[in-house]
Amino acid sequence: MKDSVYIYSRTRGLGELFWNLCPVCGCASIRTTLWEGGYVEHGECMTCNRMRELMELEELFAKTER
Repeated sequence: MKDSVYIYSRTRGLGELFWNLCPVCGCASIRTTLWEGGYVEHGECMTCNRMRELMELEELFAKTER
């Protein structure tokens, strides 16, 4: 992949970071890291997580208004 960033971790060493498109929201906010030992780390979509948090807060607020 051509659009990547190299990162360093004291515990895992050198890694290559990619941002992938989310199939739900279409934002490039899924983080994938390929570490030098062959370990692959996948993250969740940060945009979808934030939307889920906002929806949960709205539901909680609606329950407290009653």
